Amino acid sequence: LNVVSGAEDPKTVAIFSVSTKQFTFLDNLTWMDGSVGNFLPRHLVSCDPGFYKEEKFSPCKPCPKGTRCAGGEDSFRNCPRGSFSNATGSVNCTLCPEGSFAADVGSV
Repeated sequence: LNVVSGAEDPKTVAIFSVSTKQFTFLDNLTWMDGSVGNFLPRHLVSCDPGFYKEEKFSPCKPCPKGTRCAGGEDSFRNCPRGSFSNATGSVNCTLCPEGSFAADVGSV
């Protein structure tokens, strides 16, 4: 990752490892939110509720049917028995109506 500010020559501030899929920062950076550090701010690698990431630097995806996602850096979780999620991008699972039951974890 190279940074150019003003008339200065480009400066290498981070190196990305393909094998670990991680950045190693060589210097502190000032991020767009004003924070300063040699790490990615959490909100830049977090997902909104209803979404998850398969890997840290992959794009956020909607949670599959039968699951729920709190967002952040967590993955999706299957809906427990007795509840379901019949839409993608769910934040919560819905309890089954009286007289019905979802016997399987991750019911749709």
